[in-house]
Amino acid sequence: MCNVSAYPEWITAIRWRKLSVDGLKNTSIDALERIKKYSIETTETTSVLQIYNIDLNDDANYICFATNEVGTGLSNNARVDVTDSLPNVVVSPSIQYVNTSAFPVIIMCNVSVLPKAKSTGWRKVSLDGLTNTTLALGSDGKYSIFYFDTTSQLTINNITLKDDANYICFATNTVGTGFSENARVKILGSLPNVTASPSIQFADYGVSSVTILSKVSSFPEATSVGWRRFNMSGQAFTIIDALNSNGKYHIVNSQKTSNLTISNIEFDDEANYTCFATNAVGTGFSNYVRVGVLGRIPQVSIPKRTYTVIYGENITIPCTVVNGRPIHFRVTWYYFNISSFAILNVGDPSKYIGGTLNIPALTILNTNNQDGRVYKCEAENQVNTTQSNDTQLNVIGVTITCSVSAIPSTVAVGWRKVSLDGKTTTEIDSSIGNDDYHISNSTFSAKLNIKNIDFQDDANYVCFAINAFGTDLVIILELMSQAVS
Repeated sequence: MCNVSAYPEWITAIRWRKLSVDGLKNTSIDALERIKKYSIETTETTSVLQIYNIDLNDDANYICFATNEVGTGLSNNARVDVTDSLPNVVVSPSIQYVNTSAFPVIIMCNVSVLPKAKSTGWRKVSLDGLTNTTLALGSDGKYSIFYFDTTSQLTINNITLKDDANYICFATNTVGTGFSENARVKILGSLPNVTASPSIQFADYGVSSVTILSKVSSFPEATSVGWRRFNMSGQAFTIIDALNSNGKYHIVNSQKTSNLTISNIEFDDEANYTCFATNAVGTGFSNYVRVGVLGRIPQVSIPKRTYTVIYGENITIPCTVVNGRPIHFRVTWYYFNISSFAILNVGDPSKYIGGTLNIPALTILNTNNQDGRVYKCEAENQVNTTQSNDTQLNVIGVTITCSVSAIPSTVAVGWRKVSLDGKTTTEIDSSIGNDDYHISNSTFSAKLNIKNIDFQDDANYVCFAINAFGTDLVIILELMSQAVS
């Protein structure tokens, strides 16, 4: 500031000059320089000089001079002493918390210094202080640095856990390099967020496959993804090893999804399944996905309600088992005994054929009156047990067998009925349509079946055979009343 007093008081001009410290250079502060560097505010007796953007060139003596009609008067020297120093570097904010990689991190740096900084830069310092890296622009776009006058801006893109560090801004001038305080970037990660769907699904036993879908959202990024199978009580689990499952399981992972496919569905696959993902923070689990396995009980039937067999002949009663899922693993036959059904022991090969898993149909050999009763068959799979309808086996008549040996072979075999008193002998006719008798002959045997037995059939029966040399016969004594009872 310059104050002027004069006589005569009329002052025609007040101006300023800059005089170098060594006195060799004397410069008038003109209008052009005022626009760039200076501003001067003048009244009748005062003048104020303001100097902007101080640098070392401003280190000088400044002189105010005023002119009236007598002449020009000069002020004393006003010294501006400019001292140089290291850059003063300030970063902001001093700490940032980041929990998402969706947005970049920005750190600002302001530099105040005289003389002016020639360059600025950034360093990344690990939290343990062992690693100090100067950041540079790269083709991967990880960092971007923007400079403007006394400001520098660092942008960190694609945030990961590796970006959790201290960042320092530095500026260099002719005196040296000044450093800022640490600007901490703290990465706040979390357990992976895993969701699986659908929450429940049912599959028929034996179908080709079932697929469970899951979505994984993780910061930091998940390093591994897998699946667990929990039993229905949730008390025990196994980690699914798809590679060693012989094709039972197949897992397809991508960055944000994981799909589990279960093949060849069986009842052991009924369980709860969870997807899990692991990152640097820990392991996150999905909700339970319930897989229920649906089966069907076998359909078991005997085609007819009633079967009839001639006494002594064989009879096969079919047992049809269909539509079970899974397929049945057991077949059992029952017979009605007095007041309830009992299991039929089909293990006697001289009496029964079949009645088993491989041969469900039951063949009864050499039927007798005791075989005439109610039967049913049963099939069982993992779902449940199913029984057929009941069927009644009727054993009719009595069969008498006669063995024949002859040389030459017989030309005829026949049967006669002889009353118990021996007075009446009747040739038995077994022609077609005869409801009383049935005769079946072979070269070496003859069988007589007496149908619809009643007390009139209580008699002696004679088997006879004829060849070229004559006739032979045998008397078979039958007490028919005993057979009927």
